[in-house]
Amino acid sequence: MIQKTQTTEFIQSLFDELSTVDSFYEKHFQDLSPLQWHWKPNPKLWSIAQCVEHIILTNEGYVSHMEKILSKPKNQHKTPHQEFKSDWIGKRFMKALLPESTEKFKAPKIFIPSDQPSDVQSRLKACNRLLEDFIRKAEHYDLNIKIPLLESRLIYLKLGDRLKTLIMHKIRHLNQAYRVKTHPDFPEK
Repeated sequence: MIQKTQTTEFIQSLFDELSTVDSFYEKHFQDLSPLQWHWKPNPKLWSIAQCVEHIILTNEGYVSHMEKILSKPKNQHKTPHQEFKSDWIGKRFMKALLPESTEKFKAPKIFIPSDQPSDVQSRLKACNRLLEDFIRKAEHYDLNIKIPLLESRLIYLKLGDRLKTLIMHKIRHLNQAYRVKTHPDFPEK
């Protein structure tokens, strides 16, 4: 049986998750030195700053993409459904993003962070506001509208699933950043 979620409850659950994720970020990454932000356990792994910049690039890219899709005339007159249902592809993406998932993904070129990202803390705050504002807007749309992936126009996720996966993606990469921070060779200030 497919789980049905009331739109307002679903949107509130997204805000609750964002709040939890942002608290985790504040607790673990707010007071790092520049050396700590840019330290890598090895040259092939990302630094904390790169993990955060990847989150920023992904969220900014998708919010812009979704706004373009929703601004099309065919989507302007769709009224919000009372119910949102994740479909099989949305569930598959979410399963792959769970913290316990061992699936590895290569980041698409458009989402690869720079070698030395700058100003990631203020950029992340701005990106968080952008995502929160978009989620507020999304409540007024049908969350079952299909949104093509930026990196593959052959795969579509429902708007609700895309929003959920963006938050799960943020969790995944903050966990990756936390593994960098807890590495035994991580520098002290």
